[in-house]
Amino acid sequence: MLVVKRSGMKQEFNPDKLVSAIQNAAEDCNEPLNASDLEVLIRAILRRIKNLNVPEITSEEIYETIIVELTKARFYHLAKIYNEGALQRR
Repeated sequence: MLVVKRSGMKQEFNPDKLVSAIQNAAEDCNEPLNASDLEVLIRAILRRIKNLNVPEITSEEIYETIIVELTKARFYHLAKIYNEGALQRR
């Protein structure tokens, strides 16, 4: 699956980037995730992305999926920090 970046550039989807993005947000808000929570979150995010069954996905769609799954898992503060970090990068 290809990811379409905001610049229009395309690159192969890399699940490791999900892990590092969520871990960075967790560190930023002093809300460390244990390995089990991180694994459950990543699995849910990847399942949702895979279920879209599309050859390409935008970075915005990935961002929205992460926010939805963090919220569903009740990591509200982490979702807020992830959102703030994403807004700063835009």
